[in-house]
Amino acid sequence: MTNHKVSERNWGGDGRLANQLRFKLFRDTAGQLRARVYHTPHKCSLPSGMSEAQELAVWQQIHTWLDQQGSLQRLGAAQ
Repeated sequence: MTNHKVSERNWGGDGRLANQLRFKLFRDTAGQLRARVYHTPHKCSLPSGMSEAQELAVWQQIHTWLDQQGSLQRLGAAQ
């Protein structure tokens, strides 16, 4: 449950937005706590006024930023 309401007029304040980024914590084989961040792309259910091309460009910027973080490594994904 979230602590805020979706303020889009058509949803009446009771809407729910699915996040496209997922975060999972796990222990590696050495017992160290690690985090896995992954993107599950889907069409946003709330009208944002952005075209698909604009949304794709935003996600490409997010992926680039994540790739530039020294402590992150891609697993099984094409670059």
